[in-house]
Parts: sequence; C-alpha cells; structure tokens
Amino acid sequence: MEPGLVMQQAAQVASDTPTINWLMVLGLGCLWLGGQIVWVAPWPRQVRRLFGQTDVPTAKAGTPAAFGLFWIDQYGWIGLSLCGLGAGLVIAGVLS
Repeated sequence: MEPGLVMQQAAQVASDTPTINWLMVLGLGCLWLGGQIVWVAPWPRQVRRLFGQTDVPTAKAGTPAAFGLFWIDQYGWIGLSLCGLGAGLVIAGVLS
C-alpha cells in the first residue's frame, strides 16, 4: 500500500470523527469530583456561619481537634472550588 494513500485515509477518518468539546469534558469531570467531595464532607465552617448556622463546631487552638476541623474545612473548600470551576467550564463549553 502506498504511504500517501495511508495518510489520505487517516486524514479522512480524522475529519469524519466528531470533535470533542474538552471544556465540557473537563467541566463535567470537575463537577463530578467536586460533587462527590461536597456529598461526603460538610460545608466549611465559614460558609455555615455565613448562612446563619449557630451550632458550628469549634476547638481550642493547637489541639488535635482543631487540626482535624481545619483539614475538614479545607476538604470542603476543595469540593466547592471544583464545583464552581466545573460549572464555569461547562458554561464556557456551551458558549463556545
């Protein structure tokens, strides 16, 4: 088989395949991962206070409990950030 013919056939196959909107793919992936984190982790204490929840847990500074609360808050912020980033990417993908 002639090399030029193989390249022409490969180019034809590539032009026939639909293009993938990578913004949508990345956005849906971020939404999925962020949603899983938000499902498991509680909302960060800062957000809960913002919405008026009064029974937000606290701990004395420097204790292992305070360290645990800090990391759970960070985990919640990561989930919320991934959800926001994912939503933005999906919207950008729809508009592109």
